[in-house]
Amino acid sequence: MISKDNKAKAIALTQVNENDVGSPQAQISILTARIKEVTEHLKSNKHDRMARRGLI
Repeated sequence: MISKDNKAKAIALTQVNENDVGSPQAQISILTARIKEVTEHLKSNKHDRMARRGLI
């Protein structure tokens, strides 16, 4: 699960104004951060089948 800090950083990179959290750009940046986090987890935990399935 992505932490609040990482989520806020991802949103801050693409937000248009300070209340912008639901725009497509913000949602894509959140999903990208989640994918990167799961990918890093799978590099060190190769046998974690549930995480791999969640990535697909």
